[in-house]
Amino acid sequence: MAHANLHMAVGMMIGSAATILPVARAWLGRKPLARPVGRMLVAAYALGVWALVPNLVTAAGGPVAVHTASWANVFVGHAVIDARKDGGLLIGELILVVVLGFQYTLLVAAIHRARRSGR
Repeated sequence: MAHANLHMAVGMMIGSAATILPVARAWLGRKPLARPVGRMLVAAYALGVWALVPNLVTAAGGPVAVHTASWANVFVGHAVIDARKDGGLLIGELILVVVLGFQYTLLVAAIHRARRSGR
């Protein structure tokens, strides 16, 4: 069973990647970034929590079989990740650091750009 950090990280990575195109369009088009970046952050964190649902079920006393059930793949490939990766604490933390570092850098750059342009 993979660690919760890995599931959260994969969900956040996919949520960020799925919504990065509108951010890039706004950035390159010199348009305001607040909404696209906000949507990206909401999607990343929502998908990260969605990926954790089987972990939350077992933490609340549910059966451990939830992690390996085929329907658990609805939660961002939860069963597939658990079948392929035992543990996952270090890789999960590494992916979380990369995703959070990317999001933080993007926010700082967006604030800098907004202040420079006077918006």
